[in-house]
Amino acid sequence: MNKVINILLLLAIPLLTNFQPAENDFEILADGYRQQGKTTQAAEYYNKAGYAYWNRGQKEQAASAFEKALTIFEQANNTVACLTLSNNLGLIYSETEKYQKAEKSFLNVLRYARLLKNNTETFNALVNLANVEIEMENYPIALQHAKEALNIALEQNNLKNIAKCYSLLAESYEKIGDSKNAFRYFELYSATDKKIKDQEMELIKNMSAEEVNKAQLAKKMTEIELKIKKGELKLTQDSLFVTEKIALQRQMEITRKTAQLEQKELQLRYEKNIRRIITVSFLIAIIFLVVVIFMLIRIKKQKEEILRQRNELNIKNKNITDSIFYGQRIQNAMLPDLKQIQENFDTSVLFWPKDIVSGDFYWYHQVTINQLNYHFFAVVDCTGHGVPGAFMSMIGNRLLNEIIGVRNKIQPAEILYQLNLLLISELHQAATHTIDGMDIALCRILKVDDNHYELVFAGAKRPVIIYQHQQKEAKIIEGNLISIGNLKQKNPKSYSEQHLLLNSHDTILMYSDGLIDQPNPQRNKFGTPRLLNIVNECLPGSLDTFMVHLENSLESFKHNEPQRDDITIMAVGLK
Repeated sequence: MNKVINILLLLAIPLLTNFQPAENDFEILADGYRQQGKTTQAAEYYNKAGYAYWNRGQKEQAASAFEKALTIFEQANNTVACLTLSNNLGLIYSETEKYQKAEKSFLNVLRYARLLKNNTETFNALVNLANVEIEMENYPIALQHAKEALNIALEQNNLKNIAKCYSLLAESYEKIGDSKNAFRYFELYSATDKKIKDQEMELIKNMSAEEVNKAQLAKKMTEIELKIKKGELKLTQDSLFVTEKIALQRQMEITRKTAQLEQKELQLRYEKNIRRIITVSFLIAIIFLVVVIFMLIRIKKQKEEILRQRNELNIKNKNITDSIFYGQRIQNAMLPDLKQIQENFDTSVLFWPKDIVSGDFYWYHQVTINQLNYHFFAVVDCTGHGVPGAFMSMIGNRLLNEIIGVRNKIQPAEILYQLNLLLISELHQAATHTIDGMDIALCRILKVDDNHYELVFAGAKRPVIIYQHQQKEAKIIEGNLISIGNLKQKNPKSYSEQHLLLNSHDTILMYSDGLIDQPNPQRNKFGTPRLLNIVNECLPGSLDTFMVHLENSLESFKHNEPQRDDITIMAVGLK
């Protein structure tokens, strides 16, 4: 049924008087031919539809029609038609800024042109490709196409094509910042363009002279005809020859004088332009020289000022750095002596300040009450890092020593409660409403007998890890979710204690959040699970081996990522 309808359409359309087919009519006919297997007629009508759409500005429909025609001609190996259609598609895609499709189409044009050995189409394809690559900012590829096109233009000695290539090369070199080559090709373009214009001017002159000759001859002939009609001239073969000769001589004289006048006019105009260019160039050079001198003087003064300020900053920075290093020595003196601790416990510490001084600190205190030797260990993470954190760490260290050494508080929960109150008082938080404080993991260790130890733990937003040697397993003991320096928490029961009975060779780990929060370049955190894996893997061995492995793992994990916070971990092994 569809085949019959298509045949009727084909028969009816030519019979309509004054009928102008619309774009979709061409496509309808093309579809009909395609269904009938008449691919050649289908391709021709798709091509006509494409041109009709293109003429009406319907570029997407035009591209679709040309693509259909191209598919059929490619199957038929019609290279000439494929070249033309690919070129049309490249132009449409360039106009609609679909540059990747335009590039593909023009590459097809180049391939077909080379198959046909058609230098003109090869040149046009290379120029179109260069323009598309410039729009896509693929400047090195644009340069390759432009240079290949230039070789063809030079072989053909086609000045307009040569100028077009020089322009493309100058633009491409300018885009990639090669000002030397850009200027060179711009000069070549300017010289070629001038040569083209000179040739065009000469052609116009020749055409003008020819037109004048024709006009003068027509005038003379008219005068002769008038004289014949009035009986003033006897038209003979000799007189006609003399008249023509005189007219030709006069015309040649007029043409010569006209050419001389035009040449003089051009020479005067040229000389005037040269003088104008020299004058403007001289003025620009003087202005540029003045600006350069002014800028040099200004830059020299700016450099001198910058150098002076830099020297001042270097001096100030050195003084500040020296002061901070001195503060580091003071802070290190505040930290406990590990050799003294190791008389009773195996101890290892990883202490990485983010800056020279740290807001973290580790702490140890021994006190004897009723003939019982209590050992207190803590890792404290104060608000901030650097100099502000270091001040907080000194306050925290002093208050812990005061609470245990002066006020004789030995219950970890009570110690944290007293530390909270004293820190609020020290920082006048009730009046200033500041939120500075510290997180702490506090352990009290008492040796019960040769093989057992009592551990009492209290934490303010910091946990403790217990590695039990017999079970070969690490577990986390969480603290309370309340920081030290919290105005709202004034209840003595805010902090709780956890009591554990540990065996010899068990290990206690306290650490700041800088360890587990340290990110890597992919913004992943080091994390507690990774730390537990390292503990379970290494702690059956020595603490020193564990610390070396932990340090290497941390360095490998963070790679080139800057350290985010102070990092402190203290491991206490029970002998």
